[in-house]
Amino acid sequence: VSRRVRKKLSEVEGLALSDSISENIEITKHSAQKGYTLKHYCDEQGIKLDEVVVIGDSMNDLSMMKMFPHSVANASSMIKEAAHYITKSNHEFGVAHVLNQIGKKPFHL
Repeated sequence: VSRRVRKKLSEVEGLALSDSISENIEITKHSAQKGYTLKHYCDEQGIKLDEVVVIGDSMNDLSMMKMFPHSVANASSMIKEAAHYITKSNHEFGVAHVLNQIGKKPFHL
């Protein structure tokens, strides 16, 4: 997606821009991002944010990485910078590695 289009869209108030692969752009209402939606669900269910582990591998996961204390990334550098933990890549079964660690004391990735 051209930088010009992305820049123009980023100027629209209330929109959130992200992508899951470099060739696309995902446009949502700011409050419809994964992190805000999952936090809303947790609040409704009485689940504390520190009781949730979120795993992401692309820019459309950035809001979860920033909002949840047990956020795990296995991909792009910007996601890794925002996450609290880094796991193995998808090719190395990073998600399975995280799932095997959940519940162990101490939680260690």
